[in-house]
Amino acid sequence: EGPIAELGASTATLFGRRLGLPRRSVRLLAAAGTAAGIAAAFNTPLAGAFFALEVVLADFTVDAFAFVVLACVSATVLSHHLLGTTLSVSLPALDLDGDAQLLWVALLGVGGGIVGVGFSRCRFVVGDLLRGVAERLRVPAWARPGLGGLLVGALLLAVPEMYGESTAVLDRALDGDYTVAALLGLTATKILATSLTLGVGLVGGVFAPSLCIGATLGAAFGTAIAPGSAETAAIFGVIGMGAVFSGSARAPITATILIIEMTGQYHLLLPLMLAVALATTMSRFLTRTTIYTEELRRRGDDIDDPLHATLVGRASARSLMHAPPALLTITDSLAQAAEVLRAAGAPRLPVVQSQPDGEWLGCVSAVAVAEARARGEQAPRQVGDLEKDRAHIDADADADRVLAALIDSHLEALPVTAPGAAGRLQLVGWVSQEDMVRRLYRQQRRAVEAAA
Repeated sequence: EGPIAELGASTATLFGRRLGLPRRSVRLLAAAGTAAGIAAAFNTPLAGAFFALEVVLADFTVDAFAFVVLACVSATVLSHHLLGTTLSVSLPALDLDGDAQLLWVALLGVGGGIVGVGFSRCRFVVGDLLRGVAERLRVPAWARPGLGGLLVGALLLAVPEMYGESTAVLDRALDGDYTVAALLGLTATKILATSLTLGVGLVGGVFAPSLCIGATLGAAFGTAIAPGSAETAAIFGVIGMGAVFSGSARAPITATILIIEMTGQYHLLLPLMLAVALATTMSRFLTRTTIYTEELRRRGDDIDDPLHATLVGRASARSLMHAPPALLTITDSLAQAAEVLRAAGAPRLPVVQSQPDGEWLGCVSAVAVAEARARGEQAPRQVGDLEKDRAHIDADADADRVLAALIDSHLEALPVTAPGAAGRLQLVGWVSQEDMVRRLYRQQRRAVEAAA
């Protein structure tokens, strides 16, 4: 379902661009395409609409609502003609026995939020780990999905229940066919299987896996508090689906409507709302990003951060920097340094231990080189002997901190550094006032286009 939603968004975006529509209209079409894909795949028109509004657009305007609702209605009508109108998850009518059970629901909501955040973190931790191993072993990028496929295949041989959407596992979990230990094992294995699949670059979504994870977690919780009761396992399995999805995606309205539409269990609306609200609160307490926005944050576009709405916006120094105009090494003579500074047309340049090494030692200005040469015999003979300034910017610093550093230092540009071996700083780039002016200009253009 994840790729289906992406296909809907990309198709709508393609049409919008071909028609020359404004940026806002293209965004609305992309959200409508996403909503249509989810509505058709899960037979959940309302959940598809609210997913687009809550997660994709983060916008509840009348225009946005009209776009996505029309898309969901048309997609669902077509889906009904082609696939029928059966529920995604068929269960007998379920109802929570007494308000005292709400305490258990609250505990599951908190636990589901924690597991949802863990699923989100594991998805990126596994990807980073596999990427680091591949780089150390010098595996080319084109071969990594193939090797990753072998890892995923080996996991499926060990636990074949993890294949695909694991619909059969979800149904059996809600029927109370597993023990508590088996359900917890399936929960952990599904998290690992999905993280491994996405981490090696294979195609897949997180929508359906989060529901499977929530169902097994909730069924384990229900089986633990009422052993032998299939109905209790089903009730808490349904509630767990909403809790884990909300914990990972932080979309409480979507989570509530999605589970009700998928299962038809309207009697579970109140406990489901309680679990989803607590899962969302726990997710917000533990992390600022979600499984959908973490990738954007890593690219330097953090939509969950209040700075996103400012003129500077959200971007890291890595995304703003460029290569330094030139480099000086500690063994360069003053004459060589003067020539490099003149050729680069820069008032100051970074100094490194050696060119291939890239260990940053500071910056030397053209004024310092000129003054040293004017002293004659008593002057230092090499760049390494000159006094250096240590003003720099960390590679992970955001655009606001970069701008503040440039203003406070009164310098035209600053080196961008990252931690290296043995606590040394490595030079990774160069960011200037001109880069920030470009950033401000782009942000202003985006704001104008969005307003149009």
